[in-house]
Amino acid sequence: MAGANGFRRSVNLGAFRAFQAIQMSLNRCSSTFTPCLTFAPGQDGGGEQRVGTIVREHQAKGRLFYGIEILARTRLGPVQLDFNNFLPVLPVFVSVVWHSLRFWDVEPIGQTESLLLCKLLSEKIPAVPHLTCYRLSERRINDFLSLNFKNILALRGDDVEPNQVFNYAVDLTQFIKCREGDKMSICVAGFPDGYTADQRSPPDMAKNIEILKSKVAAGAECVITQMCYKPEVIVKYVKYCRDEGITIPILIGIMGHDSYSSYKRMRKRGEAELPPELDKELEEIQCRLGTDPSEPSQEIVRFFVRVNVRLISEVLAASDDIWGIVFFTLNRFENVHLMIKELHDLGLFKGP
Repeated sequence: MAGANGFRRSVNLGAFRAFQAIQMSLNRCSSTFTPCLTFAPGQDGGGEQRVGTIVREHQAKGRLFYGIEILARTRLGPVQLDFNNFLPVLPVFVSVVWHSLRFWDVEPIGQTESLLLCKLLSEKIPAVPHLTCYRLSERRINDFLSLNFKNILALRGDDVEPNQVFNYAVDLTQFIKCREGDKMSICVAGFPDGYTADQRSPPDMAKNIEILKSKVAAGAECVITQMCYKPEVIVKYVKYCRDEGITIPILIGIMGHDSYSSYKRMRKRGEAELPPELDKELEEIQCRLGTDPSEPSQEIVRFFVRVNVRLISEVLAASDDIWGIVFFTLNRFENVHLMIKELHDLGLFKGP
């Protein structure tokens, strides 16, 4: 396991005074970035591959496959990832989150922790670095492209600066496609449940799909959806995409939680919300536990495993066009391991 040199951060006192204390803390604790990666037997090559090709090949087999999304670091430290824990079915790729406010000014860009991690991963498994539009200049995106990654997840991101060069994911997708051609696979986000919580009553699906179509026309090869806990909404969304001529693979975002607070934080951010009856059940579980809502709970882990396994099963049963999923882990891998085990025991990785 090779370590990597730390990175220097510069602080913009005007726009980011509110984040100064956090950034100074990161300077003190991030003098080195040493993730712990343990690969499984057989993971001995093929990492530098275009994920668009890999996903299409797995899609054509007509059986379930998955990728995982991870963070380079949490408050507990650099990621610790042991692929042996995912056996007997390994992920086909790993995507790595980009933190706009933390990474936007790291120089050189190759010293960003998420990209350092992608370089280490790509020795053994295809890696998909995220990149957002936030304060991204043409010089900086060219520096990123000079690192010769084969894949990218192009995102607008939650943070927006007035007059930034790239305003939307389609702008970033188009720029990369023009520069790189077919040398790089570009993945983009899809939103079955709308872009924000406000859009969900009901979401403006027509506008939603038009935005996605523009990203596909710009060069996207793969869609990874935002999480959604409603199987019927996911199936309807994919059918709507197909009816509108979007033919590229669509992978479904899946997320479990190990605490009540973790779910509530995501819901507050507008990421995804449970159907009312499941939301009520989760609240009753937390009331019965009577513990600090931020404390991890095996009962809440099992709740989300059950919800997500049932969701995946229902989606697969209702559609012959959905085979790929992406587990959003937040580096909390236990619930993912349990979901993979249950899906394997149900025989879903073997196809219909």
